[in-house]
Amino acid sequence: TLRPVALRALAHARGWAQMPFLAKVAAGADEEEAWLALAAAVELASRRRAAEDPEDADELREGCDGLSALARDAARPRARRVAALRAVRMMPCPGGGPALPTDLDAR
Repeated sequence: TLRPVALRALAHARGWAQMPFLAKVAAGADEEEAWLALAAAVELASRRRAAEDPEDADELREGCDGLSALARDAARPRARRVAALRAVRMMPCPGGGPALPTDLDAR
């Protein structure tokens, strides 16, 4: 019963360590949890940039890759794909970022 609260709280956590978990939940079968995870990811991605701990780089990369995979998966609902794409576009993904889909308009 506390899982939705925890997913909402992850939007306010420092760093990027929560991104792999959010990407996994966003791609999961539970629709409500997926939307909460995507909302948290978008919130994290849109926040003002600050210096973060360097050990979060692996988690940031994993989160970028997971959300990018969701955005590219044509079998997923379009609305979820667009939310994942929005988050990835705002995130400071390492190495120039993952490959993004070209068949979606994120508006």
